[in-house]
Amino acid sequence: MLNSGGFFFFMVCFMIYDKPHLSFHEQADQLIQRGLIAHRDSLIESLKHINYYSFTGYLYPFRKKDDNFIEGTTFEKILFHYKFDSQLRVLIMEAIDRIEISIRTKLIYILADNFGAFGYTSHNVLLKLSFNRKTAFGHRYRMLRCLR
Repeated sequence: MLNSGGFFFFMVCFMIYDKPHLSFHEQADQLIQRGLIAHRDSLIESLKHINYYSFTGYLYPFRKKDDNFIEGTTFEKILFHYKFDSQLRVLIMEAIDRIEISIRTKLIYILADNFGAFGYTSHNVLLKLSFNRKTAFGHRYRMLRCLR
């Protein structure tokens, strides 16, 4: 029989949100009315595949205080920034993936070398690996130095 306990914390923030839902056509019209230079049809097609709020996040540096856009702000320029950010995110995730796999490989190697092939499954091994808060940095630093 499973026994569980603990707290379930739920907080509801009530916020008045009075903006109406806008269709893709209305979203495009709103951006164009605020000064975005764009071909309406290609803007609508892009909004069907790019979340409006994600896309407009890239417009913030090109906004004036009155929510209009700085003269000369083009859809192509904003789309370039959006695509650049997307490609950069992919490159960073690939690099993080390689780093994670390398560290995981080194850690598993050390565990297997010191505690056997299935040492990672032993509760006692995990207890030996727990860190004291005051000296955690020192332990981690020494452990990482061993990984070189």
